[in-house]
Amino acid sequence: MITMRAFLAWRMANDQTKPNVEEMQDLYQTVTQQVRTRVEASVGGMRAEIEQLVENVSLKMQQSQRVLKCAIKNRLSQKTLMRVCYRGWAVVLAVRKDVAAQGRRAAILMHRMIARNGRQMWLPFVQQLIIRTWGHLASRKRAILDAASKTRSPLLGGGDDVGHGASPGGDLV
Repeated sequence: MITMRAFLAWRMANDQTKPNVEEMQDLYQTVTQQVRTRVEASVGGMRAEIEQLVENVSLKMQQSQRVLKCAIKNRLSQKTLMRVCYRGWAVVLAVRKDVAAQGRRAAILMHRMIARNGRQMWLPFVQQLIIRTWGHLASRKRAILDAASKTRSPLLGGGDDVGHGASPGGDLV
């Protein structure tokens, strides 16, 4: 439409020996007004898109700041957390194997003592063995839980829940 009016203006200027100045000014003003409105409309649309992009970027920056604050607060990545849990679980399994081995050794020792000395030593020996083994295991469990809470506490932000509650496979003892 704009190019057609410009062409008509050019044609009128070429056809007439004496161009009509008022018509030319009117045509020029209408063409420039249409160009202005189209530019303003496209700039307005672009402005709205730019504002939306800026808003999206600011929202994403806020979200990334929240994630960063959360990561700084927790001070642990998933990989580190998995390593800590795996190492703790490996310690639990090692202690369980050690307890099972001690139980087997105690049973073998008890059978040997009974075989050597007869049944009269059975009850006091078993009582002493149970008291000694229970005390050893309880102190070892306490030491392991204290060590775990000391090593994990700065990483997890307090470590209040370490050693309390049930472990995945039951208690240590």
